[in-house]
Amino acid sequence: MNKFTVIKVLSNKEKILKQDVEKYKKLFLDKEKSLQESIEKEEVFLEHIPKIEKSITLVRVGNDNYQPTPEEIETFREAFKEAMESDNGFVVVPKYVEVDVIDVDSVLEIE
Repeated sequence: MNKFTVIKVLSNKEKILKQDVEKYKKLFLDKEKSLQESIEKEEVFLEHIPKIEKSITLVRVGNDNYQPTPEEIETFREAFKEAMESDNGFVVVPKYVEVDVIDVDSVLEIE
């Protein structure tokens, strides 16, 4: 089964900067030891999301202290779309992004 990976940056900053995203993208693409070190230092958390044929991927952005702009929401939408369309893609996100995959075959009733 194909999957995509969410690299969650666990920074204490409310917003992660573009250079933070680029740093972790490079670490992941290069498969350097540094990514494992970042995981061990609890700078990032990897979450492997399965790609289920009949599913809905729900991405929640924001928290009590941060509400994304429409432009930021669009940026996340594009990043997740790209990750999901590739064989084993990934997306780098801040800690206030949550992802759930709902298998629609298991949903019996929606009210």
